[in-house]
Amino acid sequence: SDMVAVLQPVLSTLFGNGFSGPFAMLMFSEDVQSYDVNRTAKTIMAKGNMRSITKIGGVTIDDALTPYLAIATDNKAKGTPDTFFLSYKTPFWNTATNPLATPSQFVNGYSQFGGELIMGKVNVAS
Repeated sequence: SDMVAVLQPVLSTLFGNGFSGPFAMLMFSEDVQSYDVNRTAKTIMAKGNMRSITKIGGVTIDDALTPYLAIATDNKAKGTPDTFFLSYKTPFWNTATNPLATPSQFVNGYSQFGGELIMGKVNVAS
């Protein structure tokens, strides 16, 4: 947002270069091992390896390479918002040890981020 762009130089001066706030996460795919479009279910599913970095108070508390499962669903026909869910597990984002970690509804033992999209859309053609 514009506010982040304005505050970033101030936060970096006060707390060190790269400081983005009291809580920050960066997640990105390192590779995609499989990609499946299910036109009947209106889903897109990708599996691969991702990097997950979590900082709290400017301190890196988790920096891991881990397998992931990403599932996007086109809910236009249902008249409900599209969804995107990312399932993975790291030393910090582990449901066995972290009460902040939401259990994945797709992969047993994994954590999950995601939900209804507030921007963008998933579009799976028939």
